[in-house]
Amino acid sequence: MRDVVKGINSAAKIALGEEKPGGGLFGFGANVPSQAELAQQVRDLYVKGGTAFNQYAYYANEGLPIQLNKIPYL
Repeated sequence: MRDVVKGINSAAKIALGEEKPGGGLFGFGANVPSQAELAQQVRDLYVKGGTAFNQYAYYANEGLPIQLNKIPYL
């Protein structure tokens, strides 16, 4: 989940121009991703994070007594 949040934050900062993508020699020659590539990256990270959360919710809910509220899935 931390990697997903870090990746989404990084993509947002790159899209806003607050951060430059790393790479290249001494930071030169880095390939700047387009808005469409950044949007696709965020969508992929969202799915990855949602899957991880749902897996967590499944294992957390497994074996809970009926009296306790279960964690909802995304």
